[in-house]
Amino acid sequence: LHSFPTRRSSDLEPTAEEKAAVQKAALKAEYEAGKAELLNSLQAAQLAGNADAVTSIQAEYKEFAEAYKQAVEEVG
Repeated sequence: LHSFPTRRSSDLEPTAEEKAAVQKAALKAEYEAGKAELLNSLQAAQLAGNADAVTSIQAEYKEFAEAYKQAVEEVG
């Protein structure tokens, strides 16, 4: 009888799909944190009646959301 070493899952390299899933999860976490920050800023600007800040934050959010979408697409 021959004894063959067994491989544990921890010995295996992650697949491309697993790596992509990890990258997408990290991007989503970053996006959600940034989104929450922008929404808090937007609410504060709205409560203060600062229309210029509201417009600026809305534009910033649009750019932020588009950058997130593009980053996710690049991951695959």
